[in-house]
Order: sequence, then C-alpha cells, then structure tokens
Amino acid sequence: MLQLSVGDVAIAGEVQNRVRVRRGTNKGKRSGFDLPLHPQAAVALQEYLDAAPDRSSGDYLFPGRHPWTRLSKTAGWRAVKRAFAAAGIVGAPTEIGSHTLRKTFARLLYAALGHDLVRTSYALRHRSVATTVAYLSFREEEVDAAILAL
Repeated sequence: MLQLSVGDVAIAGEVQNRVRVRRGTNKGKRSGFDLPLHPQAAVALQEYLDAAPDRSSGDYLFPGRHPWTRLSKTAGWRAVKRAFAAAGIVGAPTEIGSHTLRKTFARLLYAALGHDLVRTSYALRHRSVATTVAYLSFREEEVDAAILAL
C-alpha cells in the first residue's frame, strides 16, 4: 500500500472505485491487479487528496518526509499504531499493528466467502492456500466449540 501513487487511485483528482496495484509494487512482483475500493475508503481518500490539491498522479499516495519518497514501512506502522491507540484499541506492542489489519481482513473475507479457502486465497493474492491458512489463525475456543457440537 505504501508504494501506491495518486494515479493508482484517482484520475484527474477524482478517486475511482478500483485501486490499481502495479506489477513490481506488490509482494512477489508477479503481475499487477485491480481491487475494488470500499465506498467509505473512497470518501476518506477523496478528502485526503482534496487536502493537497497540488499533487500529481505520479506522486506517492502516502509520501515520506520528502514528496519524492514514499512513507517508510516503519512510519506506516507507527501511523497504524497511533490510529489503534486513538480508537482505544490496545494490546501488547507486538500484537497490534499493521499486519493485524490484514489478518482481520483475511478472517472477515473468509467468512464472507462462505469459508472457502481457495477463493479467499485468490482474493488475498496468495500463491498457496497454506499461506492463507496461516493468516486465518483459528481460535482454539472456536475449534473446541465445533468439536463439542458434533
């Protein structure tokens, strides 16, 4: 996400309903792909872009200290941690972070897709279903409840 440019989400300053993830900017660098952009995220991105109208399509969406550099992974992680704290979400420093968002998204997507691992793996752009399983991190109490319900 930190590699995204303004042009990956907006055309002529207007946020689109899809995000373009370019080849070479994603993990694995296999190929580019488009993802739908949730309407609430589109509104937030539009407000974010409207606050800095002088940005061009080639500029990083989340710039670093200088406009020609992207926000570093560490700075992005810190921003997510601050957002969690502001929302009152607490946890051990190693338990709550940017990866928590992706794992939560994976779990919610898995449920929304009817617990279909193959489709969830595809949606997350994982090469292996085993990677998707690792993201889901099943809760012990859920497994216990399922066994006891049989």
